Amino acid sequence: MDGLTPKQQQVETFITHFLHLHGYGPTLREIQEHLGCSSLNTVRSHLALLVKKGRLQRAGNTARSIRLVKPDPPMASPPSPRRPKKAAPSAPPGIPLLGSIPAGPVEEALITSDDTLALDAGLFRGELVFALRVKGDSMKNAGIFSGDYAILNSQDIVSDGQIAAVQEDGDATLKRVFRKPNGLLLRPENAALKERLVTPSEAKNVRIVGRLVGLLRIEGGRR
Repeated sequence: MDGLTPKQQQVETFITHFLHLHGYGPTLREIQEHLGCSSLNTVRSHLALLVKKGRLQRAGNTARSIRLVKPDPPMASPPSPRRPKKAAPSAPPGIPLLGSIPAGPVEEALITSDDTLALDAGLFRGELVFALRVKGDSMKNAGIFSGDYAILNSQDIVSDGQIAAVQEDGDATLKRVFRKPNGLLLRPENAALKERLVTPSEAKNVRIVGRLVGLLRIEGGRR
C-alpha cells in the first residue's frame, strides 16, 4: 500500500473486506461508521484521494459504486468497526472552512481542516464540499457580499458563466468564468470593477479550485 496514509490504508482495507463479504461496495455512511468520523465530507475526501492514487474506481455518484482497481487478497477476518464518536444530537456534520486555498490538492486541506461550518454537506450538490469566507464586494450584484460564506464543490473545471473560486498566487477570489480563444475571462459582478483576461502565459499561476454551489449569510456577519 505504498503512497497511502494510515487512514487511507484503513479505508481501502475496509472496502476490500466489504467487497469480499457482500459482493458490492459499501456506502459512504457505512465507511463513515467504520472510521468513526462525524462528517461524510471526510469520507468523500479520502475516497477522492484513493481514486487519484489509482487505488479505487467509482462508477458515477450512485450508491455502492466503489470498486477496487487491484483488489488485495482478503485478510482472515474483517476488521472490527470502530464505535462511532458520539456527537451532540443537534450538531450536523460540518463543512470544512478553509481560511485560504492551499497550493497543493484541496482534498488534503479538507481532511486536515480544523474549522467547520455547522451545516450538512448533503444539503448541497457536490462530492467534495468546502467553504470560504467572502472578502470584498466584487460579486455584490450576484447577491454575494463581504462576510458571506461561499459553499463550493472542489473541482477544476466549470461551465461558462458559472461562479467559481479562482486561485492566483495563493489568493482565492470568486468570479464568473468564461473560456475564450485567447485565455480565461474572469468577470466580477460589480460595475465598478473590470473583468480580467488570463492569457495562456499567465495560466500557470491561475487555477479553478471550486464551483459555487451555495451561500451562507449570518445575521450581522457582513464586513
